[in-house]
Amino acid sequence: MTGFGPFPGCGENPSERLVEMLNSRQFGRLPGVELDCRVLPTKWREAGALFFELRDEFAPHISLHFGFSATASGFVIEKCAKNSAACQNDAGGMEPPGGNIVDCAPQLMETSLPVIGLEKELHGHGLPARISDDAGDY
Repeated sequence: MTGFGPFPGCGENPSERLVEMLNSRQFGRLPGVELDCRVLPTKWREAGALFFELRDEFAPHISLHFGFSATASGFVIEKCAKNSAACQNDAGGMEPPGGNIVDCAPQLMETSLPVIGLEKELHGHGLPARISDDAGDY
């Protein structure tokens, strides 16, 4: 499970706090489930390298990534991810490398998670949530 650190226009990223809270073991854990929570840096090259390092180390069955949207008023469950990035500077002032984020991968990657069920579960706990089919490109 990942969140992100601060980035231009977002001095304090709520996804960082969320992931740190989940990792602090204040919340119940499911038997037989290993949870590893990390905060990814908001620097294009560092985030990608750490993501692939974690993927290779843990070989997760499920990977959840939390982010931040200034316009969201609750959880936004993304149905897909884009294999591209907007030409915006990262926290270190660098532009993203050109081309796809992941070589030899489709331009749009859909989740296999039950997004409708996740939305209903969040609503059942009194949390605002909606489903989105546009994950953005930052």
